[in-house]
Amino acid sequence: MLSKVASLIHDDVLDDADTRRGIGLLNFLMDDMVVSSIAKVVEHLVTGETIMEYYMQKTYYKTAPLMSNSCKAMPILAGPTTDVAMLAFEYGKNLGLAFQLIGDVLDFTGTSSSLGKGSCTHD
Repeated sequence: MLSKVASLIHDDVLDDADTRRGIGLLNFLMDDMVVSSIAKVVEHLVTGETIMEYYMQKTYYKTAPLMSNSCKAMPILAGPTTDVAMLAFEYGKNLGLAFQLIGDVLDFTGTSSSLGKGSCTHD
């Protein structure tokens, strides 16, 4: 919805229009402040998505490989199908991600005494 509104406002700015369907346009009534604000919102949304992808990748590599591959090793050693091993891997991956995410939250919300280490150490 936001992208549709931004697209319409952008079109109106390019067309140098002051009305749409007989109604005064925001970019005409409020100058380009509205367009600038919407552009900033879209920029921040895109940046946030990019940062989130990086954060989840970093989070995976901090803890999840140990748990996911350990979980995967058990069915491989027991001899079941590859499907069971992959399910175990996914379980371990999600467990590792959850463990690291909780650890990251506790780094910012916990106290040194409750954590048994300094807070904000990002370990």
